[in-house]
Amino acid sequence: MTNKRSPLAPASAIAAVDNSEQQWVSTKAIVVFCSILFLLCLAAHAASIWNGFTLGDYFQLQPLRGIETKKWNEYWIQLFADGFLHPFSAPITSASIALDFQSAGLNPALYHAVNVLLHVGCVISSFFLLARLSFYFLAGRKVLAASNYPLLVPFVACALLAVHPIGSDSVAHILSRGSLITFLCFSLALNAFLTGFMANSVGRGVVGYLAAYLCIAFSIFTSCQAVIIPYSMILVGLLLKPVNDGGEDSYSWKDWLYERVWEFGALIGTAIGLPFLFLMKSTLPVGNGLGLPVLPEQMYFATQFKVLFMYYLRIFFLPFALTVAPIYAIATGFSDLGAIAGMALVAGTLLLMVKLVNRPLPFFGLFLFLIGLLPNGLALQPEYASAERFYLSCFGLAIVVAHFAAPYLLALLEQGGHKFFGIAARPVAALALVLLTLIGLANWRDRAYSTNSALLRGALRLEPNDSKARALLAFLLTTDGGANIERANLEAQRALKNNAQLPLALMAQGSYEFSRLENSQSVALFSSALKMAETQKLSSDIVLSAKAGLALALAEQESIDDPAYMRELAKSGLTLYPARAKLYLALGKALLAENKPESAEMACRQFDRGRIFDRNDVDFTEPYVRAALNTGYPFRFEVAHGAARTAFKIKNSATTALLWARAALETGRIHKGIAMMNQYYAQVKQPTAEAYKVTSGLAQQLGDKAAAARYLALAKKLDPEVDKHVHLFLIVPPKPSGEDNQGPSKIDH
Repeated sequence: MTNKRSPLAPASAIAAVDNSEQQWVSTKAIVVFCSILFLLCLAAHAASIWNGFTLGDYFQLQPLRGIETKKWNEYWIQLFADGFLHPFSAPITSASIALDFQSAGLNPALYHAVNVLLHVGCVISSFFLLARLSFYFLAGRKVLAASNYPLLVPFVACALLAVHPIGSDSVAHILSRGSLITFLCFSLALNAFLTGFMANSVGRGVVGYLAAYLCIAFSIFTSCQAVIIPYSMILVGLLLKPVNDGGEDSYSWKDWLYERVWEFGALIGTAIGLPFLFLMKSTLPVGNGLGLPVLPEQMYFATQFKVLFMYYLRIFFLPFALTVAPIYAIATGFSDLGAIAGMALVAGTLLLMVKLVNRPLPFFGLFLFLIGLLPNGLALQPEYASAERFYLSCFGLAIVVAHFAAPYLLALLEQGGHKFFGIAARPVAALALVLLTLIGLANWRDRAYSTNSALLRGALRLEPNDSKARALLAFLLTTDGGANIERANLEAQRALKNNAQLPLALMAQGSYEFSRLENSQSVALFSSALKMAETQKLSSDIVLSAKAGLALALAEQESIDDPAYMRELAKSGLTLYPARAKLYLALGKALLAENKPESAEMACRQFDRGRIFDRNDVDFTEPYVRAALNTGYPFRFEVAHGAARTAFKIKNSATTALLWARAALETGRIHKGIAMMNQYYAQVKQPTAEAYKVTSGLAQQLGDKAAAARYLALAKKLDPEVDKHVHLFLIVPPKPSGEDNQGPSKIDH
């Protein structure tokens, strides 16, 4: 299969291998390989498009629900500003999810489709990167496996990346797209660097380097893995030096470095400078660490070695039993046998790199295997291990495997036999069997991300005693609502039997008790959960969720003992749940309970905001009427009267009758107010101070000063501070008796 050479190949590469004929280097071959890789990506991960939201996806989307159409510009400006202040908090990932939200709302299909397409981009761009490197290494007389087939190793390596189940944790989980965007930036940056580094004109070189540094700058806002890109460029630049064998383009190392001093100097400066971004206070994305406390430093760093050996390496070669919670890989310290094995693995990899220094592709692959894990491993965070972190390292190992598998595939090619589209059938069958197996496992792993229950129950099947995963399952079930709250309570009880210090389990129980209207128990559970979450320094999503739950529970109690504390809880909760109507209700109640001159109007505004998100919630009616009547504004009085009338029709009770009577009084509907007060007195044995105060106001508006004084005295007898607690303005003059103001002219009490 000899065709016109590929545009990827430099002219010197064609004659680089002892004048032997090269295969599969045509433009047509490139198109065919890219098409196959595209189909492999779809076969492995297209099913994830039908998945739902899992883990932290729910919390990422909640703040977006509260953004009004006219305020999206403010959101983009704020995100842009925060990105420069906190670059490693992944603002680009947040921006991409916000764009998906604007397009699809809460339909997860688009979010997952974007992840699949990003994975396709990663695979295709990495194929071009490896293909170009192979041709340049051939031109530099480097040792390559299957050099007659320079696209064989790039294709096999990228095919493994396309279908390996490790990629599912990045592709099938929406919030993990940061690893995909970072990898795409990595491969595009190195492709651009190759264009600049090997350019034969100044203009082409400038364009290449400019694109490379723009990719680095962009990747800074996607993940802390961006810091490894300049180091990778430096390594690739060194590997591109031709072998010094006396050829026309031979260089000594001294001459080579002298000629490239400015290029390497700029890269070294960038490589040294980027790690200083860790000094900026950026909160790394939580990922799979939702609800996990930060480990002590020694345990965390030891765990990074242990998980490298006991989890990452294992799931690469035996890609089953993947989990979001490999607790068996948590190390007690550097004396842990698993941590020691991990350190030995790193040392062994470095020794192997020394032996393979003359084989650039596997050397590059081993380098990526180690350095891909370094940034996240050095940053202390609640996520201890995640296959998402291993995406770039998986690519590095795939290069190594492809390099060592290439001679065997080449031997099968040279055996001849049956042909498959002009290619020997044996290597096609062998490679197809491996890829189909991995595709099946990738689909299996993708389906695990369909729901929180499927994902975490899968993890619990591997580790039944993982109380933290069970508590997380309980907590996430409460976000689904409905019958899942019952299941959440059962899971929380099971988790707390093994470990009583689980804030997520307590929050799940708090939500369950809240659904049963057991508000005092709910308050106690959420209070304990909040205290534990803050002590354990859990992620902001968990702390804010605990504050929101506590605010909602406090709002349902008969009296608010500490309105300032409840107000702060509700405000904090609204930063995470700006579209949750009940939090606006809680905030309004807290403001109203503060009983300041401005409190009533501020409470009304919160109630108005909350009813935008749930116009059918009758729980807003009574507090809204009370707040509106306390403002002193006639336009609020009219709205309050309508709301009070609706409340009475929905729930005919003494409380709603009194409320309507008070609203009627403030709007000048004296006869209607008297009628409602008569209904009130007929239903209660002991009137409240508020009832006597309202009756006093009605008598005053009728001109009966003696009755007004008598009822006011009764009110003050029950509550000496009734004037402080019940504000009557009486600024609207009595209306003539009409259709909405009919009733008796005296109170029967």
